[in-house]
Amino acid sequence: MVVLSVEVITELQHGHGSYKECLSCRAKTLQLEKMKLRIIHEVEATEQEDKCLSDFKQELDLLMQEKMAHVEELRQIHADINVVSGSVICVLSDNDFYAYM
Repeated sequence: MVVLSVEVITELQHGHGSYKECLSCRAKTLQLEKMKLRIIHEVEATEQEDKCLSDFKQELDLLMQEKMAHVEELRQIHADINVVSGSVICVLSDNDFYAYM
């Protein structure tokens, strides 16, 4: 039978406590590593979303420019229609005037 002194038992208990502390520290380190990887993934996803938003904004700006060009083209067409319509009305009025003479 082995008899251990109080000092040896205290030292073993202290060593066992240090081992538990080491395991706890290891578990916390692993948790932090997982959190770090999730954060890195989220940052990368956010950067990708920012790039997509920037691309979408640029596309929207180009579409707005194209829309405004079409609006201007329609304005010019309406102006031309009004001029031709005015000319036709003027000619018809003149024909009616000369028809009564």
